[in-house]
Amino acid sequence: VADYNGEDLDGDVSGIITEFSGNEDEGREGHEHPQAAHIEDDIERSGLGSTWGASHSDVLPQDGGLADVITTGTTESGLEFEFMRQMPLPGTAGCARSEGSGGGDYASIGWDYNEFRYWDDDLEQDVYYDKPDLDTLTINWGDGSEEYEYRYGQDDDYREDGWEGHSYADNGDYWIQVTYTPTDGYSPVTHSLNYLVGDEESGFAEYDDESEESYTTGWIEKGWCDLDGDQSATPNPEIIDAFLTNGPFEVMDEQIFTSNADGMVTMTATPSLPGAYISIVQTKYLRDGVEMTGLGMNLGAATAASISLGGDLVEETTFAGIPVYSATPDGANPVNIQVTTSGMGDEEYNAMLMLMPMPLNVPFPDIDEDAWGEPQSHDLEFQQGVTARNQEVFIEAPISLVASLIMEEGELWPTAITFGLVLNDPGTLTFDGTLGPGQTTNIALDEEYGVASRILAVATPEVGLDPASVDLSAFTELLYGDVIREGELGWVNMEENLEATCEEFRVWNEDRWDEGVQSNVRMSLRDDSNEFVHTTAYTPNAILTDENGNTIEPTSDWNKEDWEEDYHANFNLDPGLYTLAVDSGEMRFEVAIEENEDGWEDMNIDPDQDDVCSNEWEETEEQIYDLFDEVFGSLDSIAWGQGSSADLHLSDLSAPQDDYTVIAIAQIGEGEDATIMAALDSKVAEPNPEPPEMMNMTLSFSPANPLPGDVVQITATDGETGQPIDDLSAVLIRNNITLFGLITDEDGQVSFGVTEGTILIRFSGEMYNTKELTIVVTSEGTDLEDGDDLPVDTDGDGVIDSEDAFPNDATESDDCDGDGIGNNADDDDAVCDPNDYLGPSGPDAVPGCMDSTALNYNSAANENDGTCEYAEDNTPINNGNQTNTTGDQTEEGGSDEESSSSSGSNMVTIGIAAGVVIAAMLGITAVVLYMRGRSDEDDWAEEPVNMIAAQDRMFDSGPSGPTPTMRGEMQDGYEVLEYPAGSGSWWYRDSASGKWVEWV
Repeated sequence: VADYNGEDLDGDVSGIITEFSGNEDEGREGHEHPQAAHIEDDIERSGLGSTWGASHSDVLPQDGGLADVITTGTTESGLEFEFMRQMPLPGTAGCARSEGSGGGDYASIGWDYNEFRYWDDDLEQDVYYDKPDLDTLTINWGDGSEEYEYRYGQDDDYREDGWEGHSYADNGDYWIQVTYTPTDGYSPVTHSLNYLVGDEESGFAEYDDESEESYTTGWIEKGWCDLDGDQSATPNPEIIDAFLTNGPFEVMDEQIFTSNADGMVTMTATPSLPGAYISIVQTKYLRDGVEMTGLGMNLGAATAASISLGGDLVEETTFAGIPVYSATPDGANPVNIQVTTSGMGDEEYNAMLMLMPMPLNVPFPDIDEDAWGEPQSHDLEFQQGVTARNQEVFIEAPISLVASLIMEEGELWPTAITFGLVLNDPGTLTFDGTLGPGQTTNIALDEEYGVASRILAVATPEVGLDPASVDLSAFTELLYGDVIREGELGWVNMEENLEATCEEFRVWNEDRWDEGVQSNVRMSLRDDSNEFVHTTAYTPNAILTDENGNTIEPTSDWNKEDWEEDYHANFNLDPGLYTLAVDSGEMRFEVAIEENEDGWEDMNIDPDQDDVCSNEWEETEEQIYDLFDEVFGSLDSIAWGQGSSADLHLSDLSAPQDDYTVIAIAQIGEGEDATIMAALDSKVAEPNPEPPEMMNMTLSFSPANPLPGDVVQITATDGETGQPIDDLSAVLIRNNITLFGLITDEDGQVSFGVTEGTILIRFSGEMYNTKELTIVVTSEGTDLEDGDDLPVDTDGDGVIDSEDAFPNDATESDDCDGDGIGNNADDDDAVCDPNDYLGPSGPDAVPGCMDSTALNYNSAANENDGTCEYAEDNTPINNGNQTNTTGDQTEEGGSDEESSSSSGSNMVTIGIAAGVVIAAMLGITAVVLYMRGRSDEDDWAEEPVNMIAAQDRMFDSGPSGPTPTMRGEMQDGYEVLEYPAGSGSWWYRDSASGKWVEWV
């Protein structure tokens, strides 16, 4: 009898009894089970109300067996439901399971008589079907010898499982019959196992599902006890029609406004139901007679009740509308958080309180991992009439995410929810510069907290998420450039995928005896490489090692039969961690012994992966850091750098008049003495005094006259400063068909192969006017469409040769007075030489002490006159490592060889808490990098950053300085570069000219 216990039934239920479907997830087909019921045609039954039934007297098979039993019906809302449960039909014996283990002339049979069971999601435990008692268990060995018989209860023996063995005297083909006979009224169960004894091979005969050819194995199983269930609901045509006609969204209100002088409008809407709400706004604006349109949106959520947090948490401000709390722990003592609810009514309920630290161990590797703390979760019970509960938590990390929610049983949407950020005893910040659209401000800790050695900060409006501040365009560029194009669709990647060798791996517990040698683990390997590229026959080259690096020899080495695709090997392993090294890479697994509910020990094997390819590898710590540095060193609204401060730049489209919240995480000190702290401050944005202007770019080619088949490199530089432009879109088109879609790298370059024909090259993006060139490629070379030569920059200074007065000198490009001496070296002219102050006698020279640690430091000086005076305990260290910044220099005069630099890296998964806006920057980084973890080996940031400014001194410059296209690193708001590398000569980029200036 089946009964539907819901209260929303419309009409009568129906029943269907169909053949046993088995377990698809584990690859077990229903017909393979010895106790599957024999049902040729589905048995359909009509119900009465919520009940339907069937019996032996009408439709059920007399022998019983396993079947899929299905109940169907329709709810009052129009959903057509279906519940399926696998179960033993009346007359079915208990679950009979047999196992066979053999080798040579000896075979062992294991038997087990148990209950069928299924997993109940509501109870979160197994539910067992009743079984009849076992009467007898017999084993016929198939060679005419005496049959083994066990009678349940005889001689006070009430076992329901056991093992029996038998030796065969002669080679042959034997059928072993294992028969379970329950008490009267129930059908017996017989398992037939074919055992072969021979000189060349012995074991149980099995048949391949595809080829149907037989093979021998030392282990075999018959029957299983775990049964499945399923349920589904399908909307009827009326519901589907209503969904399509009325739409999945309700439009609550639509209005047309004219904004006020501050560009603001306000619309109020009252939510009708709990759930998610979205607002969309379209704007129109006239500038110089041109109509510009914009589109924006915001997300919100409404709940039936509310939660607030208090106690030792003090709300300081909001971050994109999310509360920011401060907490000041008293030493190692816990912090008290008070959870207060409103609107829950007079009932009992539970609220969950969660505290999740945001570990940032990649950008701050000197900080001990224990300092970040562990996630905490508490279930708070609210008795009838209680609206507030207190919970003590430990706050260790400088920044954590706190959340509390009430989720009632059966609901899809929280009844109440709140979340926010908790800063651990935050400090304050100083800003050097204006915070506003298109502007850059330098952020540092206030002096009272000391000097930071690394700092990471993020800014967003206090109220509402500003999509421009999230810099979504940078994320999408990285997603396309590093993941989609380079990782999936790029021709280089496609070629690597084709040429890669791949191997599939499986490992499982199997007790065997091979030629008298015991094994408990069996493995298989299969070639999964491209068969058209790798045409030679596959032979595994596998070595198994334990966690100590010791090689483990197989009890049976890798081999396969002619009809098999997989190679197999057997091992006898103890619990522990193991690594299998193959030609394509490494695969790891863990062997553990656990005691089951019956007191028996089970071996569990947990592999990390089931395949490996030669073009896959784990990222090193340097690569992880480079990824972080590449992504977050260039994002708008994020400041990141090694040094006492970092530059924070807001995008051109950021909100111009909002109050911004800036949260920073700063490291103070280096090495084992390093500490970490949070800082918090607010700043009102100021509009950019001038609207953003479109700029021009210059393109140069290398080689100058490429032939068909050559690889051409195009460099995009700023038309005024000559600096390279990264993240531009470069498109090559022939006959209206796009040949390549590329993104310029950090050196402003893209590369591609040319073929004969006419190609349109289009560069665009950022705040630059689109640049188009049409080239004609012939067998004799390449020219522009008008016949001119390709633009070339021979010396790589960012100025093409046709506009460069010194095309072979990277340090010079202009000669204002036409005397043949470049502006940078010409000191006889004070009109058009922007760098005359570099000369010893230039009219703009300002002599003075240029060492900031000196008592008579002159910030306006640009020429050191040797007059610096020092306190007795502050004599500068003259160690050959002079710099005007607090960069990554060592005491030996060279740059820190182990410091990480930006480099391209696959943009891997940087995403967490997508619905939590605050995690758009810091949260995403924290959790992803935490999940990556750190290794104890190769500490790439173990060298301390030298935070003491070195003594200024004069030194000879080389024959030439770095070219404008070379990139340095940001330190305290300056872009600096050691050139040549390891020379101790440091250069900074002049903001006016964009050229490198030597620091002397």
